[in-house]
Amino acid sequence: MEMSEWEIRRQYKYAKNRKRCVSILAELNDCSKDDIKVILGLDRNQVGKPAEDQKFNLSDNEIKSLYNRLDELNAEIKPLEDEYKRTVQMILSAESG
Repeated sequence: MEMSEWEIRRQYKYAKNRKRCVSILAELNDCSKDDIKVILGLDRNQVGKPAEDQKFNLSDNEIKSLYNRLDELNAEIKPLEDEYKRTVQMILSAESG
């Protein structure tokens, strides 16, 4: 496999066409569609449906990568949250005064 199981699940989650995504992921990872379906926790009748309420078995490295990504997202979001709060304060002070 070229991709980790986490990466496969992520690609599937954000795919516009999930049915086609299974085939593409199988090709990219040089494995069968059934192998991909096992990773995604899908049976034949579920392809194309969201993989929600599914427990994932992640390695320590995958969990660490996810935490790192959360830190990156937080660094991007924080300035926007601060700007949002300042904008709301300006509106409220303009409306009340």
